[in-house]
Amino acid sequence: AQDGIRDAQESRGLGDVYKRQLDHNSSVGAPIDERLSFENFVVGPSNELAYAAARRITESRNVSFNPLFLYGGVGLGKTHLLHAMALEINKNWPERKVLYLSAEKFMYQFIKALRFKDTMAFKQQFRSVDVLMIDDIQFIAGKDSTQEEFFHTFNTLVDHNHQVIISADRSPVDLDGIEERIRSRLGWGLVADIHPSDYELRSVSYTHLTLPTILLV
Repeated sequence: AQDGIRDAQESRGLGDVYKRQLDHNSSVGAPIDERLSFENFVVGPSNELAYAAARRITESRNVSFNPLFLYGGVGLGKTHLLHAMALEINKNWPERKVLYLSAEKFMYQFIKALRFKDTMAFKQQFRSVDVLMIDDIQFIAGKDSTQEEFFHTFNTLVDHNHQVIISADRSPVDLDGIEERIRSRLGWGLVADIHPSDYELRSVSYTHLTLPTILLV
């Protein structure tokens, strides 16, 4: 009996620790890199739609598209734009809660909540933000429970006019292993493709942290 009491106390203790962690976005989300600003982003024909949409979100609380879905190959600037938006929103509206993380970390946090039997704290954390940014959503492909939770989180945020921003390596319709209802919702707003750039723009992009921003047209 004493062992059972100790086990229960330990479980409650772990749950309390998890709740305290959820009180801070930094323990759930990923850190924002101040170097990945709009000023350091190289704009060209291959990414100008994505850039304009990202800028629009940081200039107005109410935009006509939700979610914003950015897709393209590795190293083309999707993550850079997510960081730039987070930085700009935090600067323009410090009171807004912005949460940025990878899809892999979203899944990890959900699994941890299931383990500690504290999914309500998880739901409250993710559904109370003003802006949710999830990078590389393709990583939850085939993860049914995580997709179910993402689906309801997405719906809650959009229904309350809270901005959702998603990135992936392919368009919503091409996300194999992702439920059709999720793919449909990811295409509700604005879908912006970031194409592979030409050699000159790509070369500058690789060194954008040390070179001045160049606009190629």
